[in-house]
Formats: sequence, C-alpha cells, structure tokens
Amino acid sequence: MQRPILPFAGDEPEEPEEDERMAEPVGVSQEQQRAAQSAVADFTRTIQRKKDKELADLQFVGGSSGTVDKKQAISTKKAGRNEACPCGSGKKYKKCCGA
Repeated sequence: MQRPILPFAGDEPEEPEEDERMAEPVGVSQEQQRAAQSAVADFTRTIQRKKDKELADLQFVGGSSGTVDKKQAISTKKAGRNEACPCGSGKKYKKCCGA
C-alpha cells in the first residue's frame, strides 16, 4: 500500500491573507470611505451623548450615590420601650433601635 503524496507548503500558490484583502476595498472611492467614516463617527458621538445624559439623570435621581445608612437619632430624652422610636421609622422603640 502506497502512501499518498502530499504537497509541500511551497508547492501551493499563495493567496493574499484576509487582512490584505480587507485593506483595499474594490470599487470604493476615497469620498465614499470618508463619508462612511464620518457617519460612524457621528453615530459614535450620538451614542456617547446618550450615555452621558443617562448617567447624569441617574446621578440626579440618586441612582449611583451609594447606599444611605439609616442613622439613629440622638435625643436627650430616653424613649420608653413602648413609645415610638426617635429615629423616625414609625416602629416602637423595642422593635427598632432598642433591640
């Protein structure tokens, strides 16, 4: 049984690589390329403006300001166990800050 003869790497005609084929588009003038590039740049700027506006709106509303910790109010008069909590939660002191 004979082994099949395989061609060497140098025997095949070389084809241009993908990058070379993409570098020179066929039938596209420089004006069309500039127009396409400016359209892409405008689209990118529009997206960036929208993103900046959304971010500003979120910060204005308080979306990314972080978590706000509830602080206990300090009062000179001590609250009784069955009185409303001085922190303003509306719960009884024994269920809120007195636990």
